[in-house]
Amino acid sequence: MKGIDSMASILKRGKSYRAQVSLYRYGEYKKLTKTFATKTEAKLWALEMELAKGEGKELAHRTTTFADFFENWIFLVKVNDVKETTFQNYVRT
Repeated sequence: MKGIDSMASILKRGKSYRAQVSLYRYGEYKKLTKTFATKTEAKLWALEMELAKGEGKELAHRTTTFADFFENWIFLVKVNDVKETTFQNYVRT
C-alpha cells in the first residue's frame, strides 16, 4: 500500500483515523471521508475508493438530490419493469 498517502490522506483524530479521498467533477473538488478504528482499515478503504474512482464509478452519489435520483431511477430501473401508464405517472411525479 505504498504511496496511498499521495492519493488519499489519512488523519489521526484522537484514537481513530479518518480517511479522505478527493473527488473532482465539473470543476469542483469534493472530499469523501470515513472514520476507522485502525490506520490499516483507513488505508484499505482509501485504496478501494481510489480504485473505484479510477474505474469511473460515481463515488459522490450520496450527494445527489432526490429529484435527480428519482429521475435516474425511473429511466434506468423502472422503465422496463412497469406498465406504460405507471411509468407515465412516475414521469409526471
